[in-house]
Amino acid sequence: MGREWKRADLLAHAADYEHFGFTPNFLWYSAEGQTTVSDPAMTWTDCGAYQVTPVGVFCAWSRVASGGLRGNWSQSPVTLSTFSFGGAMIFRACGNWGPAGPVLRPGSAAFPSPVPHVRTSKFHDLDRDGVPDPGEEPLSGVTFRLVRESSLVGQPAQTVASTQSDSSGVVDFALDGQGPGRYYVQEDVPGGWTRTTADRQYVDVPFGIGADTLRAGDFGDVESTTDVAKVSFDLTDVPDHLQARTATPVTPDRQQSQLVTLDAGQTVTRHYAWQITCPGTGRAHTFTFTGRIAAAEPHITDTPDNDSTSAVWSPVDIKPNSDPNTINVGRNGVISVAVLGTQTFNPFTDLDASSLRFGPTGTQAPVVRCATQPEDVNGDGIGDMTCKFDNTATGFHVGDPYGYLTGRTTQASPYLGADAVRVIP
Repeated sequence: MGREWKRADLLAHAADYEHFGFTPNFLWYSAEGQTTVSDPAMTWTDCGAYQVTPVGVFCAWSRVASGGLRGNWSQSPVTLSTFSFGGAMIFRACGNWGPAGPVLRPGSAAFPSPVPHVRTSKFHDLDRDGVPDPGEEPLSGVTFRLVRESSLVGQPAQTVASTQSDSSGVVDFALDGQGPGRYYVQEDVPGGWTRTTADRQYVDVPFGIGADTLRAGDFGDVESTTDVAKVSFDLTDVPDHLQARTATPVTPDRQQSQLVTLDAGQTVTRHYAWQITCPGTGRAHTFTFTGRIAAAEPHITDTPDNDSTSAVWSPVDIKPNSDPNTINVGRNGVISVAVLGTQTFNPFTDLDASSLRFGPTGTQAPVVRCATQPEDVNGDGIGDMTCKFDNTATGFHVGDPYGYLTGRTTQASPYLGADAVRVIP
């Protein structure tokens, strides 16, 4: 059959070799190297009666026969170039193969077949750095696809396999019937999760790698939905009374909350109306809390410390000594707002006065100035702090029912207070 066949010669005669028991995988992935034959009884399959054909020409099937390998060589032992795997080999000298068994094996896979593997793994990337770290658990049951982007043997570009990560997070694809070329692994990202690694992990599959396992890059995901209970707005240090002139217990005084679920990285502003009833009067009051919440991490690393946003509330008196609290939107000047002190809240020591804003939502007019000395505007014997706000900057409109005062405490907690208003043109 001539001398020193190349792999391209094998592939050109793939149908002939397959007829005699070699799979396409053997022709693609058998290792190219040197084999030393010392067994004098070893036979190979050749073109009967040692007839020679040109290099790269497969002899007629009817002439294929078994013959002694050593008889063709004067050396002992003899070293020949081969394509080999699992004890089977095709000799580059003449394209013969061995060791010879039954000569005719049409349609059967009589020789060992190398099957390379492409492998990757799936992990829960808690810190979103794209690298599996200690403590980041494997993720099972996630679907992956192996896609052939280009082929070295003329196979079409297409998805060739699909599987799921196992209990160890391992994803394994066997390249049985899939030839050399460029492949990529792609994840079907589950709902509620976000990739932290590349969308595709590529791997180049060469000829002659036997049954090696090729590693594609790992895949990291992180949950993109935070805990069920992400945000609660709680009244903190509830005062003893709601209005400057009415000392009435607050009911309820704790544990009203609103649950908010956020996607990772999402920031929202939420408004929550708190219903409070004054016993003995039957009158209900509504206080609106505004909070800005950001979800900056996956739920698995959340701690109770960042599960809630608490707002310190104290009563305020808009335009002290006025009833109703009338605001004229057409006038210049300032509006006085008294932050009322309570037994648990001292506006001079507990409130960052420079952070205050006032308006129909509490986000409008910045404070102009606040008193430096306390004044008891409601006659309860506790000092109150009166602050001034530019009327034209408050943004009130006719029909607005409440004025809101917002800011920060000296401990950086949100602060808010509210009082009823009557807005006129």
